Amino acid sequence: MSAFNKFLLCFLAVLSITIISCDEVPVVVPMGPSGPTGPVDGDSTLKVVLLQELTGVKCPNCPTGAAEAKRLLEQFGEQLVVVAIHGDFLTTPLDESLYDFRTDFSRTIENNTPFLGKPAAAINRRSFNSSPFLAYDVDDWETLIQQELEDPAEIKIEIDAEESGGTINIDIDFTPLVDLQGGYNFAVAITQGAIEDVQEENGNIIEDYEHEHVLRHMFTAPLGDILGSDLPADEAISKTYSFPIPTNASPAYDLSHIEIVAYVTRDGASESPVIQAAKKYL
Repeated sequence: MSAFNKFLLCFLAVLSITIISCDEVPVVVPMGPSGPTGPVDGDSTLKVVLLQELTGVKCPNCPTGAAEAKRLLEQFGEQLVVVAIHGDFLTTPLDESLYDFRTDFSRTIENNTPFLGKPAAAINRRSFNSSPFLAYDVDDWETLIQQELEDPAEIKIEIDAEESGGTINIDIDFTPLVDLQGGYNFAVAITQGAIEDVQEENGNIIEDYEHEHVLRHMFTAPLGDILGSDLPADEAISKTYSFPIPTNASPAYDLSHIEIVAYVTRDGASESPVIQAAKKYL
């Protein structure tokens, strides 16, 4: 073999080793709360929709609504907040029930939400077609949520919550992103999930049913407190709350499944639609 051929073989061998040993540099795709196509700027604000699920332990079809709410949460993630409302209709505990999920808060909300049956969902408390406030067909919920998400966020809601010494401490900032004309209210609530108790479903009793997003407590009036009128952009309004956790509550407050929920509504003659919502796990 000629000297040139030996040199060429050595050169190719060294080159191949160099190529093989080089580490591949991965392409990093910025990830936001909505995935790779979502906002990545820390100052960006997602539009978040509120779904108030009217439900009850004696409602034979309500597990269908709960299952759809769970699926929608998996789909929309941080852009959807769910609150399960156990008012007066089909909510009386069963003989086998361990708990009574009814509260004065949920009764007031349900009684101010005209409905014909359950399951039903108030999506941003808007009227759709001829049905005021509510969507009865669970197959419509996704479309209505997507419709609401087409509108840009008008206000940013930031929640900071922690438990200390048996007390839940909450700080919330409401910051308009644009000048907001007219009057606005806000509501702040505690919901709890993974509560195991019985549930009726199509004539059967499910003994180990997990109730999710159950409204437990509200820091405001059920339909909200006054936030203000003609709110200028970028001027934050701060609210602070403390909640001593009741030691004799039934069911007990399980901090690993507690969620703080806040939302803002716009005053109106016929309806007070929700313009933004937010949630925060402890």
